[in-house]
Amino acid sequence: MNNKTGTNIAFIILILFLLIGACKQQPDVFSSFSDLGQMIKYDGEDLKVEEEPVVVNEFENMKDVKKPDTSIDINTARTYIKEVPISGTQMLALNKVKKISPYLNTNKKVIIYVTSEHGDDVEAFLKEFSKTRKHFANSSDVVFIPRESVWSLKEENIKNSYDRAVFNLQKECGLFCVILPEQEKLVRLKGSNVNKKTAQIMHVYLTH
Repeated sequence: MNNKTGTNIAFIILILFLLIGACKQQPDVFSSFSDLGQMIKYDGEDLKVEEEPVVVNEFENMKDVKKPDTSIDINTARTYIKEVPISGTQMLALNKVKKISPYLNTNKKVIIYVTSEHGDDVEAFLKEFSKTRKHFANSSDVVFIPRESVWSLKEENIKNSYDRAVFNLQKECGLFCVILPEQEKLVRLKGSNVNKKTAQIMHVYLTH
């Protein structure tokens, strides 16, 4: 071994010792190089750096959806309402109905509503309709009369034409109706049932 070769070997050993010393002092050096190596891939002759995927928010520019208006307007309410003319015979017959007769020569609205029947729909109707009664609590133009205290006539008890006229009005009224004496008109819903929506429709009608 000549001097030049020995010098080279000694130089290499020195470099190895220096590298080992550096690794002991900064152990993250190689791991950093390793991470960098994973981020860079060799593809043919090109070096490509991997990019993190960009998350796109598809709803970012979407406008807020407007909440639909579920309130009932008067025109909608009228589509569910049926107006029935009261004949002269029926008007005379109403004079025999004690709860209604005091209001026949006035401009009051006589509201006849169910109170004694049971069921979820009826209970929902009464709960919602209580808002209407509260709304008109101080009104002198509206009279609320429970249906059970107005109509009590049964078909087998009909004795004359007046009884028949009252019985027909009773059937026409159903569970809920409004009698307008001055207009000689009975107003009712087209359906025979009552529920929460019934009360809402009639509230809109009565307040317009």
